[in-house]
Amino acid sequence: MDATNETATQGVDLLKTAGLDDRAIYWCLVMLAVAAATCACGTIILMLGTWRSKLRTPAALSLGPDSPRSGTGMQSAPSIGTTTIGLQDVDVSADQPLRAPQVRQAISKRRRRWQLFSVFLVTFTLCLWLVIAGIVDGSLSKETGLAWESYAVLLSLGCGWMLLQAVIVASTLETGRGYGTGAFAEAMLGGVCPFIADSFDTLKDTMFGGLCLKSSHVFLNVVGICSWMYLFGFHIYFFTQLRFVAELVASHLAVFGLPTLDVTKSATPKMKISEKLTALAAKQISPTKRHMLEVENLPQAGFAILYLAVEGGSPVVALLSLALPTLQIAASCALHGRIQRRLVPWYAMRFDSAANDADEVLARRLWSEIDGNEELCLKIALSTRCFGDVLHARRRHRAELGHVVVEGGEDEDARIVCRRLMESSESGEVNLSGVTNWDVPSLEALLRLVSQAAWVRLLWLVDCQLDGPSLAPALSDGFRGIRHLKVLFLSDNPQLRNEGAQALAAALPHCGLEGLDLHSTGVGSEGAEALRRALEEGAALKQLDLRENDAIGEEAVAALRACCESRGVELHI
Repeated sequence: MDATNETATQGVDLLKTAGLDDRAIYWCLVMLAVAAATCACGTIILMLGTWRSKLRTPAALSLGPDSPRSGTGMQSAPSIGTTTIGLQDVDVSADQPLRAPQVRQAISKRRRRWQLFSVFLVTFTLCLWLVIAGIVDGSLSKETGLAWESYAVLLSLGCGWMLLQAVIVASTLETGRGYGTGAFAEAMLGGVCPFIADSFDTLKDTMFGGLCLKSSHVFLNVVGICSWMYLFGFHIYFFTQLRFVAELVASHLAVFGLPTLDVTKSATPKMKISEKLTALAAKQISPTKRHMLEVENLPQAGFAILYLAVEGGSPVVALLSLALPTLQIAASCALHGRIQRRLVPWYAMRFDSAANDADEVLARRLWSEIDGNEELCLKIALSTRCFGDVLHARRRHRAELGHVVVEGGEDEDARIVCRRLMESSESGEVNLSGVTNWDVPSLEALLRLVSQAAWVRLLWLVDCQLDGPSLAPALSDGFRGIRHLKVLFLSDNPQLRNEGAQALAAALPHCGLEGLDLHSTGVGSEGAEALRRALEEGAALKQLDLRENDAIGEEAVAALRACCESRGVELHI
């Protein structure tokens, strides 16, 4: 009996040494309850927003053929849930009008950076204030760090911020868009979960600096100040590098960064649990995460080793401080490529969501992770709605023209078009110059992509052998409502002719084009007159290039020049 009591006493002493006494257990249970309640409330909020979006969908679809499609400017994607289905099942109907929302703005890099900086600054300030308060009142210790009440306060504030985000996104959901049942729980993993959330690392590093300042060694006081300065400095560096911004969004703006799903279908395929776990593991060992570890954790681990060497402590702690980030970096180098190949549905879903949500930052981050792997890029593109529509439509047309195209195979045309489409997320332009064999369905698919990818500012279709008479319907309807596309290059397409110019002129008053290059496109007086009327009707053009179009008569030139001068349009003719 004495031996049993002695063992129990030793166990209690061990828990107390680790800071896990009755009081600690109580506060841990309180924080678990706060997290569980937050997860439940957040899930309910997002589900209510999704339900409201579903209710609006029938009304939106009944507005008639001239209304925007579910608020996206293109057909609703095949029901993807958190995955994507093959596009060979998608029927691209030629009689469906191409309409985009009148105003569609991308979530810009600048906007995301300022949002992140603001939230991080508040988080860092709160952590700093609590740590300094802990130094003053003596509650900051090596065993537990801050007092348990401080942890509960920080967690409650973090959960409150996530619920506020949930209310905002649920109240602003576009028609036909929504979230899965596990979306808020996924956001909580990135937003408040220890060892995953950046806010946790911020608290941990802030507490370490406080412990150094509390030491009687002047050297450690300097290390503590340097640690705080480095913590703030590398976050500023992260905000300037776009590849890190999307990663930090998943922590500080976890709910805002959730991808939306198409909820217009009655049955929505979902990713398997194994696929979700694979995606979660891949995020923790992605190249972006690896670079962040190299910048953040390794130097901070060095600071921790210095502290233990001077102040004393367990060598196991010192070993773990360095070993854990090192192992994570090694796993990233060795395993990410293999895991990435299994994530085609996940990447496809994220690309479609980035396009639907106009999230330029997410799209660019995804492209940076797969750039250089042409096989993976093509598989992902073919599995998306936004890119896959174009590739499948071109494959069908090339097969009609007699090109040898194997369904499911890969050809050079698909590789070229795929890369140029996907890299638009980084460059802000779609450059398909020199790519030929366009028919109405493939051009319509391209313009649907442009209408949805709100980060695309420039479109190059130079020397593409575009035939104006046959492509006029796509040109007339496809550009209507696209406000974010600013410049269109169509030079060196001599078959565009008057029909093509007239089709474009019909769309100009209803889009945001500011620059139009029709150099060497076979435009005559009728096309020039149509462009003049478009300017009078309120087209936003600021620059118009009609050089090397000798069929334009002198009267048409004079009338167009007078119209451009009166409206401040720069004309080259």
